[in-house]
Amino acid sequence: MYAIGRLVRRARRHATAGLPRPLLSALSALDLEGPLCPRDLAQLEGVSKASMTPVIAALAAAGLIVRKPHPRDGRQFFVALTRRGRNALARERATKHEWLLARLGEISPEELAALEAAIPALQQLASP
Repeated sequence: MYAIGRLVRRARRHATAGLPRPLLSALSALDLEGPLCPRDLAQLEGVSKASMTPVIAALAAAGLIVRKPHPRDGRQFFVALTRRGRNALARERATKHEWLLARLGEISPEELAALEAAIPALQQLASP
């Protein structure tokens, strides 16, 4: 399991979107879940709402998310990805993908087959 964590950390270092990890993580959550209120985004990210506030402010200032009013409660809002946010996330994912493909090209066909065989078990472990 140490190897999986190390692989993830190395892949993160090769991302070029230029954003800190908490911001990229929030963008990814919004990409997967759709628009969320700050409380729900914070819960999904495993942080307090107070910790999520500067993340949302930074993403909004960079034009990566937009605030949308809550349809029933004027005191609340939702945050959603902008086209610029989707593009930043796509660039980061593409860079990681290219890095991983290059690394996979360095291993033997037998090792590659072993990794492919492990994918279903890894997917099951990663699911909620």
